[in-house]
Amino acid sequence: MVDTLAATWELLKTTTLRDLSIEAIARESGVGKTTIYRWWPSKVAVVMDAFVENVLSVTPFPEGLSATEAIKVQMASLVQTFSGDYGRIVAQIIAEG
Repeated sequence: MVDTLAATWELLKTTTLRDLSIEAIARESGVGKTTIYRWWPSKVAVVMDAFVENVLSVTPFPEGLSATEAIKVQMASLVQTFSGDYGRIVAQIIAEG
């Protein structure tokens, strides 16, 4: 399952969500389409899981701060992160909705 999310994320760096296919994800991750559909109902569901998996690793919630300071730090981190590939991909996810 993790390989499928990693493969999806790598594909999203070079293609748009609209052009991405379950076939491409299956090919890149080395699993069958049926395996992907066993875990996710659609390509957007796979993309959303891949996105969350990746964005959480680069924007960890700060510990040891007051709630107000932690939210400020987290929001600043998200703004910086979303100014690159993550922002482009989340915009595509929103557009698919």
